[in-house]
Amino acid sequence: MSRRIAVAILHGAGVHLSQEPTVEDPDTMYAMQLLIEKRFAQRLSGSQADFPLVFKRIYWDSGAVLQARQDSLYKTMRQAGVRFDSIFNIRGYGTPREFLFHMIGDVVAYQPIRHPQISAQALPQQDTYVAVHSVVAQGLRELAQAAGPDAPLFIIAHSLGTVVVSNYIYDLQQEFVFQRHIIPHHVRENMGDTPFERGETIACFISMGSPLALWSLRYHTFDQAIRVPVWLNIYDKDDLLAYPLEPIIGREYVRDCPVNAGGTFASATPLSHVAYWTDKDVIRIITDELFMVWHKMQRS
Repeated sequence: MSRRIAVAILHGAGVHLSQEPTVEDPDTMYAMQLLIEKRFAQRLSGSQADFPLVFKRIYWDSGAVLQARQDSLYKTMRQAGVRFDSIFNIRGYGTPREFLFHMIGDVVAYQPIRHPQISAQALPQQDTYVAVHSVVAQGLRELAQAAGPDAPLFIIAHSLGTVVVSNYIYDLQQEFVFQRHIIPHHVRENMGDTPFERGETIACFISMGSPLALWSLRYHTFDQAIRVPVWLNIYDKDDLLAYPLEPIIGREYVRDCPVNAGGTFASATPLSHVAYWTDKDVIRIITDELFMVWHKMQRS
């Protein structure tokens, strides 16, 4: 059995990686990874020589399909006179209009298109849903190779990334638990045949700033969607895009964790939605849960 914990981190809407982040200039996901590593190492206190966490930051919007379409529309809108400039700038997200443009654009583009004449398995590679899930599948495959095919999987996702994760886990459970073959062929091509990649080792799902509650308007069986051992939904009540999930899914399946990630200054502004990544309470919640998974591994 693997002695490592695989940690996958997925961003939300509106994030387009322009260059590889570094320790000196980290992006939001890498900044969180560094903080988790630091706090987890402090709690280990030298009790284990081999650091057990293996991270993989999955940039699901790196698929050329999504990026190219948004870039083209952005250029068209600017040429048409739409004002994207502002004195206010959100680091890593651009101006408020750019933030909303990419966020709403990602949400709209990601929605799976139902093709009456095409089965889910046969969805074309250029379908945005397929393109996004293919990137996720490849990222998890690389993580399985690094951490082990039976390593506990700990997933951290933000904003629209929580919807991506929920859909991806749903597809896995429908495919491998209920034997309903719905995973598109192009996604399966990026998957390996391991317990890890079949979703059998998921230990915890952390959702941050999630708009998933709104997806209950789309699916009447939303409260029966996915089942994972631990699901913590971290949200700021002042975050205009985040909602609790316990009232919809039930506390036995998901636990809401209210925080004040934005603080007084950022509350009720776009900043509160992007403040989870480095918030001390969020890092504490995640690290505490990781430690519970680690302790469980030591006892097995």
